[in-house]
Amino acid sequence: MSHRSLRSALVPVTSGLAAVIAISWLGGAVPAHAAAGYSVAGQGVQAQEWWLDSLHVTQTWRATEGAGITVAVLGTGVDSRHPDLAGSVTTGPDYTHSGRTAGGPFWGINGTAVAAAIAGHGHGTGHVQGLLGIAPAAKILSVRVSLEYNDPLNSEAAIARRLPGAIASGIVYAVGHGARIIDLPLDPGTAGLTDQGNPAAAGGSPAEQAAVAYAT
Repeated sequence: MSHRSLRSALVPVTSGLAAVIAISWLGGAVPAHAAAGYSVAGQGVQAQEWWLDSLHVTQTWRATEGAGITVAVLGTGVDSRHPDLAGSVTTGPDYTHSGRTAGGPFWGINGTAVAAAIAGHGHGTGHVQGLLGIAPAAKILSVRVSLEYNDPLNSEAAIARRLPGAIASGIVYAVGHGARIIDLPLDPGTAGLTDQGNPAAAGGSPAEQAAVAYAT
């Protein structure tokens, strides 16, 4: 299963960053950032986010920054305490049942990065520090359905076999909890510490197909 985004229908994209570009065009009131003349011309991380200008993201903020939209990030978990995401994250269930917990070395690394690329709002005075996402006024619904790429548990067949079902459950949960866009993880069958991946976790299961049909 490639990294892709579900809106009212399944829309294939190339990465978590591209998956959410559409929400900058969604309707909604002009958010506080735009009204305050929010700018990305600061120093540090935001000055290096070339895609904000290259994809003309900031121009869309004249209408909306994703305000009123919930984006479900189905991945490895999202750290709601991250300063660039504080106040923007709701944490849903962990369908992996892997025993990994928040704060550990194999939890929330990829998921937090994806969420920040989507809805990071920076921090500090004027929000000029930290990462700025495509839609900084959007909300994130985090549902853990996959393991970090380097998690040794990827090699445990009993856990790996559960991941396609976990993704399916995550899709259904996201739809039921107000997500307008669903960002899916890479096919868990491609993860692991070897080049061969794990066929036991390969995506495209009947459960996933049924969940996609339900979301659509």
